[in-house]
Amino acid sequence: MIHQWKVNRFLWSLLALVAFWVSLDGWLRPSLYDKVVTKSLMPGILAQDIMTALLAIFLMFFANFTKEKEYKKHLLIFGILGYFFYTYMMYATERIYNGFYFTYLLLAGLSFYSLVFGLVSLRFKPGMKLTVSPRLHSVSLFFTLVIPCIFIPKWTGQLISLIGSANRIEYLYSIYILDLVFVMPAFLIVAFLNWKEYLLGRLLTPVLFIKGFTVLFPLVIAEYLKPIYGQGMNRGEMSFYLVLSLLFLMLTVFYLRGLRELGYTKGLIE
Repeated sequence: MIHQWKVNRFLWSLLALVAFWVSLDGWLRPSLYDKVVTKSLMPGILAQDIMTALLAIFLMFFANFTKEKEYKKHLLIFGILGYFFYTYMMYATERIYNGFYFTYLLLAGLSFYSLVFGLVSLRFKPGMKLTVSPRLHSVSLFFTLVIPCIFIPKWTGQLISLIGSANRIEYLYSIYILDLVFVMPAFLIVAFLNWKEYLLGRLLTPVLFIKGFTVLFPLVIAEYLKPIYGQGMNRGEMSFYLVLSLLFLMLTVFYLRGLRELGYTKGLIE
């Protein structure tokens, strides 16, 4: 269960409301980005705003219709908060200097501290453990490890190439920073905690899966939007991110359904 329930609900609702307003405006008024990003990036920006607006609706729903003991739904919320932190840190780092820039900073900070406050507010019975089936444990552990194994070499190789050529890129450098500083270490840490069967590892595993889905699926949407901006679709890359994002979504569903309190036949939420 979550202590300080009213404070958490207020933070989630505030974040959802502001994020929905900002993302919907960007979705409906793409000219907002005309002077601050290149046309080649607009499919990705628009896809991000679409995903953010939809997730803001989900967050508002969960914030107002979730009970303080429904910890599995709280994990869904934490995954969405992780997405908001990633997205608005990217907007802030990439210097999207439009009329919403200070709001992007607000959303990045609010999502980060809402996530931290929510996690430290979780309370369980002393000595309680959470468990999943051995097969699900193995599969989830594999995917928690395989993501860093894919993206750390990929991003490191690209950075080495940029460093070797002294090429200071103008856009998308935030992905290297966020992934290598925050996301990939988080996957490795959670993999270790889950392997050791610590409670925190069980709790954070589905949170990372949700974050994985929400960050990767906009890349699929962006490919579909490219023809609008006179760009060709990269079907191979789209298929890769589609499969990976759907795997994360499936893992989230199976993991939350399979998560059980040790010693009980049923979880808190079916």
